[in-house]
Amino acid sequence: ENFRQVEGVFKSLTKQEFLTFMTLYQLEDDLKRTITYSELSNYLHLSEGCIRTYLSQMIKKGLPIAKLRFNNKLILLGINSHFRELGFKTRLFNLLNNIDPNQTRLNEA
Repeated sequence: ENFRQVEGVFKSLTKQEFLTFMTLYQLEDDLKRTITYSELSNYLHLSEGCIRTYLSQMIKKGLPIAKLRFNNKLILLGINSHFRELGFKTRLFNLLNNIDPNQTRLNEA
């Protein structure tokens, strides 16, 4: 997959959607496991409803987010492994910084 195609999709995101995606990406890397809505909302200081809305909008836009249902009720979130293998993480962080140069840390919403 070409980064230019990916870049176009990411440029279509709102700042908050992009920040939510990158936070999910980083948390999954840091914790070495999938993430819950609750963990993401606590980290970003947003309601779970906001997180659900952002993720659902991103999935509609074609972002590589995996939602796994565990024990038929707990939903675990992650980044699609095929997308991870492309190695775009640093380039995406750079793109986020170009969109908002004042964003210095992921949890500064």
